[in-house]
Amino acid sequence: MKKFELKPIYYPKDSYLNYILEIWVDGVNISQFYEENKLRIDVGYIFHIYNFFDDYLEDIMKEEVLPYEDIEGKTIFETIDNIKKKYFYWLKDDYEHNEDDESDEEIEQIINISEPFYEWQRAHRLLLSGPFLCIPDIIFRRIGDKIEISWDTIWDITYQQRKYENENIKFISIKGVSYIDADEFYLEIKKFKKKVDDISKIQNKKFHVVEETGKLVYSKDPYNNIKFKEEKKF
Repeated sequence: MKKFELKPIYYPKDSYLNYILEIWVDGVNISQFYEENKLRIDVGYIFHIYNFFDDYLEDIMKEEVLPYEDIEGKTIFETIDNIKKKYFYWLKDDYEHNEDDESDEEIEQIINISEPFYEWQRAHRLLLSGPFLCIPDIIFRRIGDKIEISWDTIWDITYQQRKYENENIKFISIKGVSYIDADEFYLEIKKFKKKVDDISKIQNKKFHVVEETGKLVYSKDPYNNIKFKEEKKF
């Protein structure tokens, strides 16, 4: 059993761009959730995830420590919470905030504190790449020869308001952490990208068929052996 696998499944039922993304960690598909007592997995656009790894895989493979002294936690989520508690004073309930009274120095101080934090998250936190799939909030970071994979489903509504305003959604794994070999992680991401590339080639062929014939085509097979079938005229 693999400790970690990203499994894209082409699912062009409502859109040629639709996928299911299974995210397997330690034998559990953490993408699955219960909605009104029915076990589900979301269907939607996944190219933001492809682009995230295309842009930031090499950053994830580096052991980059967040630039805040003496702040750590059992997981990266706990570390982030501890950083906010210690350094992000403007987020505290007792912070008296008046935009009209903010000096340039205070604004610059807030930017200097927060910018490295958000830059690091942009390269390690999957959810920040886009709210197009109902999946857990996942962060990847390197620790020695391992990659920490941490996830949480206790939501900050500002990240995925469109997808998570339904309070009936309960993921089968609320939160967790796993550590996998860095080389295995790297190869798995490369494999995921190749799968999406292969499916995209088939998609492009489908669009070409539509362009040539003016007729809608669809596929029953969810992956490589996709066969085109004429469905109806536009």
